[in-house]
Amino acid sequence: MTQRLSAIPGFGRGLFVLLLVALPASPCRAEPARSTDPFDDLDAINVRLEIGGPLDLQGGTAPQLFAGDSRRISRFTSTLERSVGAKLESCGILWDQGAVDEVAIFVFGRLEQQPAGPALYVYKVDVEVVNSNLGAERATVPEPLPLRSVIGLAAEDRLEGAIIEAAIAIIADDLGACD
Repeated sequence: MTQRLSAIPGFGRGLFVLLLVALPASPCRAEPARSTDPFDDLDAINVRLEIGGPLDLQGGTAPQLFAGDSRRISRFTSTLERSVGAKLESCGILWDQGAVDEVAIFVFGRLEQQPAGPALYVYKVDVEVVNSNLGAERATVPEPLPLRSVIGLAAEDRLEGAIIEAAIAIIADDLGACD
């Protein structure tokens, strides 16, 4: 479900600017069109999740999502892995924790307290795929193939669902039309 930023209660220009500032600075360059299917010839794949830092200009690396609640992180990790695994299996790729090939999901974010309105999490989801079949053609170690990223906002009670929805949407874009 996509939600317009202006429809989020308490969302103003200040938080939008904050969201833009939260993006890591990088040199402007056009990304080349990817001609390689990241899931080409895969029979099995592992799903890996990493929770990173707060998406700020200070360069912090300590995870701030889920307020350090280890049970919540554990539940989230297993739910995300199962959800992504089910999506992959619906497209004919077996989810296998012992597989060499992997889809890696990187999640970053932090809680933003607004002057007026509820606190919201700013999060970013990056996904990359390592497909050993692609490296075998060139007799090299395969490079991770980055998929697109999603940056979003979510309330505390919607955070896990929003991140899982984003990860599945990113992967589904490259899996094509399969159910």
